Amino acid sequence: MKKSRKILIIGNKLHGKTTLANFMVEALGDAEGYSTSSYLVYRLSLIHGVSEEEILKEKEKYRPELIELGNAMCDADAGCLVSICLWSSSKEFILVDGVRRVSEYDRIKDWFDLVLWVDRPGQAGGLDNLELEEKHADRVVLNDGSLEDLKKVAENISKEIREN
Repeated sequence: MKKSRKILIIGNKLHGKTTLANFMVEALGDAEGYSTSSYLVYRLSLIHGVSEEEILKEKEKYRPELIELGNAMCDADAGCLVSICLWSSSKEFILVDGVRRVSEYDRIKDWFDLVLWVDRPGQAGGLDNLELEEKHADRVVLNDGSLEDLKKVAENISKEIREN
């Protein structure tokens, strides 16, 4: 079986990490994208006995609990959230976003072939527990235009990845 190539996408909240990942999944073809926050939303929905949609609908209300849950899980095992994302995929390309803590990054960084930092100038970070900085990435993706512009950037990066 061919080894999957893994791409980690990091950056501030609301800067376009998941959107970039989705565009890259589409452009790469044999690819899947995962977000560590998806598991946290799922887990918190179980804890509260509500649907994942309810958590997502009021994500800012639940954000402190999502942060607390993510921190607790990563304190127990710094690589657990990323492991959950990776365990079932057999695609050629696997994209993961949602890593926020330095301890988590230090544990999983060697699992990835490429780390991208997404920066959207003018977009505030807001309430979040991000500890990572641009220096933790191999490459910075500037998200300073339209969705179509970001899609073109994703297609160009995906083409480079496929060619290497």
